[in-house]
Amino acid sequence: MKNYSKKSIISQLGILGFSSSLLFCGLSANRAKAMQQFLCPESGSENATIDYITNLDSSDTSWGSCLTTPDKFELTIYEMGLCTSDPITGSKGSKAWDKTNCVTTMISPSGVTVDLAPGDSSSKQAALPSAADRPPSNTYTHAFILISNKFKLKGSYTLADGTRYYSTQGEDEWGLYGQPVVGSAAAQEHGEELDEIGGGDENGNWTVGDSSEMDYTDMTGGGKVAAILLKKCDHVNNKCIGTTPKVSSKAEPERLFAVFETNSGTPVTINDSTQGLEVELSVKNVGYAIGASSYEGSGTLDYFGSAPFKPKFTTF
Repeated sequence: MKNYSKKSIISQLGILGFSSSLLFCGLSANRAKAMQQFLCPESGSENATIDYITNLDSSDTSWGSCLTTPDKFELTIYEMGLCTSDPITGSKGSKAWDKTNCVTTMISPSGVTVDLAPGDSSSKQAALPSAADRPPSNTYTHAFILISNKFKLKGSYTLADGTRYYSTQGEDEWGLYGQPVVGSAAAQEHGEELDEIGGGDENGNWTVGDSSEMDYTDMTGGGKVAAILLKKCDHVNNKCIGTTPKVSSKAEPERLFAVFETNSGTPVTINDSTQGLEVELSVKNVGYAIGASSYEGSGTLDYFGSAPFKPKFTTF
């Protein structure tokens, strides 16, 4: 049986590394509803129908979204770290990145590209740049990750009646997305560029306070995540701190700074006997969003897109 759930990054003492959890869909108004998380029925199962998906959210049964497993989820990581307190500070519209109470466990000037999706193999491993020093013994309540706002994904989904949709590259007025096509062909890679994380103001307009920041949001399976969209900034020399690097328009995003609770609210404790830290990233049922619509008796899948992936920290 294939293991569709884990990607492990294992580092020994002194080269402690970790990865993060995402909950972002910078897509159209309908696609943004994917932030209201529901798990998809297993692909090809009895409940894998358009009606089932569109009825997951009873507030609008003409459209719905759910989370499934991708075949590819590639992103570029620039920096990661552990924090003893929340590194996102400030009020709405002026939130900033403050790493005063954080320790960086991985940093790369040019970024490290990693595929978080299981693909056809039972598991994957990725070597990350090591930390120069052992993180101090402490209790870490938060973790941060600085990544590119651009992703590469692919996947497919089969309905109960045997209709199979596979991903292709799509683009509309909201940007790049995975366009579903009916057929038996292999899923194709599609890009996605995140330029909005807060959903916009009450009229759907892009604004700094509403679109460049995301307050802590509950994740499927527990835990919370928050984020700030940034311009390209000098993270190596710590010049991403403050409000200047934060984007002020939809055209500016190049980096995403995300913060999440470690182990769904259970702190990671490193003490003198800790030899290393193992991180498992799961994309099973959480790494890929699909949207479905049903109008006047007919239904279809509308899009594939990025969705959360879940971390688990284990010290040894």
